[in-house]
Amino acid sequence: MTFVAFSPVARGFLCAGDLATNQFAEKDIRRTMPRFAQDMYAANLPLRKAYQAYAAKVGFTPAQLALAWLLQKDRTLIPIPGTQN
Repeated sequence: MTFVAFSPVARGFLCAGDLATNQFAEKDIRRTMPRFAQDMYAANLPLRKAYQAYAAKVGFTPAQLALAWLLQKDRTLIPIPGTQN
């Protein structure tokens, strides 16, 4: 059996750069996700910053680290990172 890891970078949460959650487009699905709600995002921000620092320390971008972690878990796991274009 193969497991498909949908949204392996947590809709951009595990990527480099800052997310302007208050500037998501009107139809952006992240507007409805609790992790991106103002209070939850603020609470998770220190964890995100620590994760980004660890990724830099080991020489990966945050997205590369998330994908590498998934890929090493099981050879039948397939992460599908999203793209916009």
